Amino acid sequence: MATLVTGGGQNLILGGKLIPLTSAVVPFVKGFQVVEVAPSTHYNIIQAFLRDAANSALPVLLYVRDGNGTVYMLTDGKLEALVDPTTLSALHAQATASVTLSQAEIDNLLKS
Repeated sequence: MATLVTGGGQNLILGGKLIPLTSAVVPFVKGFQVVEVAPSTHYNIIQAFLRDAANSALPVLLYVRDGNGTVYMLTDGKLEALVDPTTLSALHAQATASVTLSQAEIDNLLKS
């Protein structure tokens, strides 16, 4: 499922790609989950995708600011908690993009 990230702009995450959208286009896009983030977080997500443009199939790691240490992986519009430390180590070795979100933003993603 696609993910629409809003806050400081609107971008669609689909198939590991980040697609910028204008406000005029958003009403015509159907079947996505919405993630509302602060403008600075939205900027960081865009920067993470730009850094990994050559490796856009790789997932994005999501860290929880002041959280319990759980690390999540966002890939293909799905959010899942990483429970295997070797997976996290492998993703770090690949220099996977990462973003730090608040617990509320993570909860919003999990509800979608």
